[in-house]
Formats: sequence, C-alpha cells, structure tokens
Amino acid sequence: MDKVHTSALVVIPPESLWPKIQQIRKKHDKAYFRWMPHINLLYPFVPQTAFSEAATKIKNSLASSGPFELTFNTFDFFEHGPRSSTVYLKPETQPPDALISLEKSLVEIFPHCDDLITRSSDGFKPHLTVGQFPGSSLSKNKIEQFMKPSGEISWNSITFTVDSIHLISRSGIKPFSIIETVPLMGGMRPTVWVRDLSPAPALSNSPPAQPNVSILESAFQESSQPVNIAPPPVIPIGDRSTLKDPKEIALFRVKNWLKNPKHRIKLPKSKSKFISAISPFCHVRIEVLPVETAYTTLRNEGLFVIDNSKKVKFTKKVPNAPAPYLSSSTSYTDTSELSSECLERCRYWATQPGNAPKTEEAVKNCLKSLCQRSVVVDGNDIVEELVNFKFMTLDDYGDQISYNL
Repeated sequence: MDKVHTSALVVIPPESLWPKIQQIRKKHDKAYFRWMPHINLLYPFVPQTAFSEAATKIKNSLASSGPFELTFNTFDFFEHGPRSSTVYLKPETQPPDALISLEKSLVEIFPHCDDLITRSSDGFKPHLTVGQFPGSSLSKNKIEQFMKPSGEISWNSITFTVDSIHLISRSGIKPFSIIETVPLMGGMRPTVWVRDLSPAPALSNSPPAQPNVSILESAFQESSQPVNIAPPPVIPIGDRSTLKDPKEIALFRVKNWLKNPKHRIKLPKSKSKFISAISPFCHVRIEVLPVETAYTTLRNEGLFVIDNSKKVKFTKKVPNAPAPYLSSSTSYTDTSELSSECLERCRYWATQPGNAPKTEEAVKNCLKSLCQRSVVVDGNDIVEELVNFKFMTLDDYGDQISYNL
C-alpha cells in the first residue's frame, strides 16, 4: 500500500482547547492554515482512497485499546541546525507512554508508515508543533515568554481525554480535514452503535410502537427473552448526517459500556469516579451549523461567486486577519452560540489567501469540518437518566453507586 504526504493519522485536541494553541501557531507556525492542531501518529500515511480499508484495520486491531488522558504542561524544541528549530507542546499521558504504545501498535498495522520512528535516532517523539524559529537560543527565549504569567501567551496547563484518532487528508492547496474517525473503546466493540431514533415506517421485524413513551425511555426498553429475529436498524455514531441529540448518543455509549461483561468487575463505586470514567463517551462531535446554510450565507454575502463555467471565485481576501474567537464552552445546550461561531470561522476561512477551492462541491467539503464542533454532555445528566431507568441506584448521600445489570 502506498503512502502520501497529503494524508496522516493524528490525535486532535478538542476544539474548545484550540484558542491559545492557535494564538501561538497563527503567529509562528508556517503550517497554520494547512494543519489543524494535531499530534502525528503516522505521517506520511495511506492515500484517502484507502481510508475506509485502513479504518477497518485499525478498529479491528485496536479493539482493546482504551481512552487515555493527555496533558500539555510545557514546551520543548527540536534543533534542526544552527539556524533552524521547531518549538512544540510536549504531551504527557496517563498512563505513561500511552502515545508511544499507540503509535507502536499502529506501525504494526502499517509497517511501511514508520517514518516518524526511523527519521531520528531518538525514535518516535510525539509533539504538537506551534512554531519555527531560527536557532535554539530564540526557541528557548520564546518558550520562556510563553510560560511567563505576563508573557506573550501566559500558558496554562490543559488536559483532555484522547478517546479517538483521526484519518485526515487534503488535496491541492486545501487544508487538511477529518475523513474518518476511529474511537478508542478499551475492550468494547471497535465501533459503538446506536439505534436509529428518527421517525420511520415500522419494519416487519421491529417491535410494535409504544404509545406515550419518550425517545430515551424507548431506548432502554429491551426484551427479557432472546429472540431469533434480525436486530432493528442501527447507525454508527460517526455518521454525522444522521446523528441526533448528543445526550442520546452519550447515553447509548455508556449503556453499551455498562453491558460489556469485561467492565463489570471494575465499575466505579462512587458517582464522581463514574462521571470521570464516562467522560470519553460524553464528548460528541456534531454538525452545529448546516453546511448548506453556511454555503448560502457566504454566497449571499458576496464572499464568492459562481461563474458561467460553474467555477467558484472568491472575491474578498483579507491577509493577516485575526482568527475568530472560539468559546471555551462546549456544552451541547449551547449549540446556538456554537453555530454563530462556526459561521464566523467559515467567513474567516473564505477570506484567507491560501483557501481557493474551485468547485461548489469542494467548497462544501471544506465547510463541512468548519461547521462541526465537539460538544460535551454533562455526566450528571447521564447518571440521572441511568438512575431513572434503574440501571443503577445511589445511596442516601447521592454518592455511592449500586448497579442493576
């Protein structure tokens, strides 16, 4: 299988943590417009045409690999020569060396994509690049400035859960975008599935409709006896075109986790630890702004036109414009605010000199990733639903958990 420099397999921090990273990258990183903030696991990687097959291989091989915590506490730099160096955020993981182990497993799946191991005698050095500087002295000075409370950035430690890895690709001068996402489920099935809750005609093998039952309650109603019929229609969580309410998705993820016999002997006994354990399942990436809405808005505002040959021409370019603000809140109840932010991101993208897709389809493909945000479902809401439907009970103090599985 070939490998190309227009594809990569990466870890991407939640977008809520991007602002300070992007503040540095916009000023110092020459790859700011081409790459999102990321940690390369395999690069170069297989072509986009092979992504579907590659994602399946990864899911099957990493079925037992679970989420892990990643923290960016400080910076470091690579010295390439007397007048060339790269400053990066240095990841720390819990458990230790989680990134090293993950990359090693991936190289075993794609042995021809071992460039990040073989290019240096030090082997794989996970990092998130934030800028390039002419020499080690300036790199050290910049790092000191970034870390000072009154410095250029005043960096504060950030931590997030790595619960998935992403296959990204680009073409021409377009930036990288996420094409496939593989969840790290830790012993669960490689892909978590949820029932399709959208209204549809009843199938012959579906149970009869229940009157006056909420969607979430229906999701938890199951037959106590085995049946010899095909399961009702299911959809993968990653299918963004059919995703419903993020709370429903998080709820199904947690339910499947609880039902896995491998996890029952290690289930948390307190509410706080349970909420911490289900955190990866509560991060859901959804479309908060319809692509068609963004496309129509940009066109109506005159940011691009379609000529007689159906080619797209961008009409307004604003070099060095400040990047739009992204709020730190990613609560799934705040989607109206997030949709406004996504529209600002689309406007900003349309005015940048390096972005110039030539067809309507290419424009919409670029807008697709800009119209999505990672949102977080409150773990307390999930606990409340599980208690309501008797998957668990809490003691009189609302802390200790007893499971009814």
